[in-house]
Amino acid sequence: MTYGCMVWGFARETPLKQVQVLQKRALRIITFSDFKQPASPLLSKFKILNLADTIKIKQLEFMYDWVHGALPTVFKHQFQYQERTKKTRSGVTKTLLVPRVKTKAYGSSCMRTKGASLLNQMTLANISFHKSKNLFKKEIKQLLLSSYT
Repeated sequence: MTYGCMVWGFARETPLKQVQVLQKRALRIITFSDFKQPASPLLSKFKILNLADTIKIKQLEFMYDWVHGALPTVFKHQFQYQERTKKTRSGVTKTLLVPRVKTKAYGSSCMRTKGASLLNQMTLANISFHKSKNLFKKEIKQLLLSSYT
């Protein structure tokens, strides 16, 4: 299910929705659940992420690698920080600049836009990028699974 998620994340919603329906159907079959039963409680019970959240985790792993300089040099200048001063105790929060897009179909689904938006959401959720990659993934997965209940 995770193979190719980075590429799937840039696809339109219709093909992704078809794969997600298949995922939910397979989960109901495996658990011998009624075909009308909502999939969210099953996903939460078995700690399985749906396709959309699996794609988010893979994109956030990419962003984690970018933050830590673990990507090839071609990606070094794909994103840039902007500093915003907030009236908080910490004072300054570093977020990524989300580029303006001209087209919703292609511009908003590119990694520069999605990656910057996801990283900014995690910054607002106080998820630290200073942990190990495994701890980071575990924290993100718990956050996403908590939204299923």
